[in-house]
Amino acid sequence: MEPMHFAPLLMITLLAFFVPILTSSFRKFLIPAMVGEILCGIIIGKSGLNLIEAGPWLSFLYHFGFAYLMFLSGLEIDVEWMRPRKKGPDHRWSPRYCFTVPLYQSLAIFVLRLLIATALSFLLYRAGLIRQIWLMTLILSTTSVGVVLLVLKEQGYLEKDFGQVILSCSIIADLITVILLTLGFIFYTTGWDPKLLLVGFLFLAVLAADKINHYLQNKTAVRRIFIDLAHATSQIRVRGVFALMLIFVVLAQSLGAEVILGSFLAGALVSKISRGEIPNLQLKLDAIGYGFFIPIFFIMVGVNFDLGALTASTAGPLLVGVLILMAYGVNFLSALILKVRFSWKETLAGGALLSSRLSLIVAAAAIGLEMGAISPALNSAIVIMALVTCVASPLIFHALMKREVRPARYIQIVGAGRVGLDLARRLQERGLPVFLLEKDLRLFQEAQRLGIKVLLGDGTDPDFLALTGIYPEDVLILTAREDTVNLRIARLARDLFEVERIIARISDEDFAGEYKEMEIRTVDFARQGTLAIENLILRPNVFDVLLQEESANEIEEVALQNAALSGKALNQIRLPGNSLILFIKRANGTIIPHGKTRLYLDDIIALYGDLESVLLARNLFTGTEEENSFPSGWSCS
Repeated sequence: MEPMHFAPLLMITLLAFFVPILTSSFRKFLIPAMVGEILCGIIIGKSGLNLIEAGPWLSFLYHFGFAYLMFLSGLEIDVEWMRPRKKGPDHRWSPRYCFTVPLYQSLAIFVLRLLIATALSFLLYRAGLIRQIWLMTLILSTTSVGVVLLVLKEQGYLEKDFGQVILSCSIIADLITVILLTLGFIFYTTGWDPKLLLVGFLFLAVLAADKINHYLQNKTAVRRIFIDLAHATSQIRVRGVFALMLIFVVLAQSLGAEVILGSFLAGALVSKISRGEIPNLQLKLDAIGYGFFIPIFFIMVGVNFDLGALTASTAGPLLVGVLILMAYGVNFLSALILKVRFSWKETLAGGALLSSRLSLIVAAAAIGLEMGAISPALNSAIVIMALVTCVASPLIFHALMKREVRPARYIQIVGAGRVGLDLARRLQERGLPVFLLEKDLRLFQEAQRLGIKVLLGDGTDPDFLALTGIYPEDVLILTAREDTVNLRIARLARDLFEVERIIARISDEDFAGEYKEMEIRTVDFARQGTLAIENLILRPNVFDVLLQEESANEIEEVALQNAALSGKALNQIRLPGNSLILFIKRANGTIIPHGKTRLYLDDIIALYGDLESVLLARNLFTGTEEENSFPSGWSCS
C-alpha cells in the first residue's frame, strides 16, 4: 500500500481557512470566498508556483466536493414557493399577467436568454472560437444562485417581489441548465440512444422517495427513532442525507447521466421533505460542505487552471473579453421582461445581478474539459469570465440600487417555553411577523404543532443566529430561565449583528447592571408581578384597560417620521376617528400634550382609540399608507 502524503491537503486546508478572512476585508463589495479560493489555487497550481500535484486523493475530494456543491445548490430550491399564486377575481390569463407571476416571468426570461445565447454561440462557432454550440449556449445561460442569494439578502430585497423574482430567475436557470447539461453530455458521448429516456427514472425516483418519506413520517415508531437519534453522536438525519445524495449520484451514473443531476435532485428532495427544520439541517450540511469539501473543489479548479494554454492562443485574450461582454449582454437583454413589472433601474440591476456566474459554470466547464468538449484555453477563459462577473455584478447592483431597509421589523423570540410560546402566539394573532428559536426538540415540535414559525437551533451559537437572518432593525426577545444564557445571546446580538432593540427576561438583579450598560430593557417577572398586584389595588380601572384582551380599543406607540408634521402644533393636526394622544416621549423626557404642543421628528407618540382610528393615526404620523406594516412600537389591548 502506497503511503498517503497529507502535505498537499494541508496546504489546501490552510488556504481554505485564510481565504474567507481575507475576503471579509472587502465585505462591502460582497466578493464570495470561492473567488479567492480559485485565485489561490491559480497561484499554487500549474499556472503559478506549481506547488500542488493533483493525486488520486485530491482528485477524489475534488469530484466529491463538486457533487456536494450541486447538492447544496439543489437544497436552495423551494418547490412550494415556486408554485404560482392563485388568481384573484380581477386576474385573467394574459401574457401581461403571466409576466407578473414569478414562476412564469422567470421561465420567460430563461427562454429568451437561451435564444440569445444560442445566437451568440453560433457566432462564436462560425468564428472558430468554440467547438460545441450547445455547451456554450448553456454556459452563457447560467447564473449563480449563491451570489444572487447573498446580495439580495444583504441588500434587504429578499422578502420583496423584486428580490423573489430575481431569485426565482436564478433558481430556474440553474435547475433547467443542470437538466440540459446532463442530457447534452450524454448525447455528446454516446449520441442518440434510447437510454437517454432512462434519465426520466431519476425524476421518478425523486417522487418515489418523497412518497416513502411521507409514509414513514406517519409512523410513530419511525419518528421516535429519528427523534431519539437526531442529536446524539449518530446524527441520523445527516447520515440519511449523505446516503440519499450518494444513492442519487450512483443512480445517475448507472443510468449514464452526470452526477450533477443526481446530486442536484437529491438536494431539491431534501429541501422538500425537510422543509420544517431545514434551517437547522442546512446549517450542519453547509458546515460540512463550505467548511471542507467545496473549498477543495474551487482551489483545485484554480490549480488546474491553464494560463499557458490561454496565452498560447492568439485568440485567448480576445475570447475572454468577448465572453464577458456576451455574459452581460445575454442577461441585460433577457432582463428587459422585468420592465413589465419593475422600473428601469430595477430592470438593469436585475440583469446585472443575474450575470454573475460561478459554481455551475465552473463545474460545467470542468466536465466539458474532461470530456474533450472544450479546449484548455476555452476552459481558462470561462473561469476568468466567472471570476470577473462574480466580482463585478454585485458592484453594479450596488451602484444601481441603494440598500433597501425593511419597512417591517421581525420579532425573534429565543426560547419556546411557556413564556416564549404564549408571547409568540399572542403576537402572531395580532398579525405581527414573529418566529421562535428553540434548541429543545420537544418544545420545537410543540411550537410547530401550534402553527407558530420556529427554527431548531441554539441561540448562543453565532452561526445559527446568522442563519436566521437577524437584522439590526429586528426586535430580539430573550425568554430563557438562565440569566447567563440570555446575557450571552444579548451580547452576540448587539456586538455581531448590531441589534438595537433587545428585551431580556431577568431573574437575578445582579445581572441588571450589565444589561443597563448595554441599554437593554429587562423584565423581572417577580417584580412585575408585584407591580401588577399593586396596580390592581391602587388603580384597578386603568389597569383593566391595559389588560382587557377583548377591548375594542388599542394603545400603541409610533415614532413621528412624517416630515410634513414636524414643527406643527397638535391643534393644527386633525387626528383620525376617535384616536387620542396620551403622551409624547422626547429625549428630554415625557410630555403631557395640549393643543399648543409641537411635534418633532423621532418623537414617540402614545396613541389610544379604536383599532381603525389608531391604524389611520399611525399611518398619518409615519407617512405611509400601508395598514399592515409592523408598528414602530409595542402595542397592547
